Amino acid sequence: MTPVSTPPSVTTWMVEVRWGDRRLHAEALDAEGRTKLVLGRGDGADVELGTDVRAELQWTELGLRVTLSPGFTGSASLKGDRAAALSALVGRGRAREVSAGLELFLEPGDALTLRAGTLKIDVRPAFLPVRRLPIDVRVLGVLGLALFAVALVIASVVG
Repeated sequence: MTPVSTPPSVTTWMVEVRWGDRRLHAEALDAEGRTKLVLGRGDGADVELGTDVRAELQWTELGLRVTLSPGFTGSASLKGDRAAALSALVGRGRAREVSAGLELFLEPGDALTLRAGTLKIDVRPAFLPVRRLPIDVRVLGVLGLALFAVALVIASVVG
């Protein structure tokens, strides 16, 4: 279950908690903001689920590490394949049973759907547009002055 070292194509993961059609909570996990989110009940829970389950989601450069306590049901869609039940992920080598429950690693292209009672939790990569490079004002100023100088030379030759 060790992640393969590849350049990350996903830098942000979205976590949505829903009750029916209502979105109760949405959170983004990335390097620049929140890197860890705990769903559950009691101390240390960032999002209260109201049931005795606990999920810890930890952002990494290569994907999302997820630890689930017993009590969750759901499925994972790995690399765009058809969704597989959480129990089937152990047999595929994509999850392992630990003392806290189940641990799995989501890679770019994976998605996870969990159920805790009547709540539905969707975890998916958020493909954001490529950020633009900041404009270097000094270089832009030098370029503007150079163009202005070329324009003056052309004007003096023509005029």
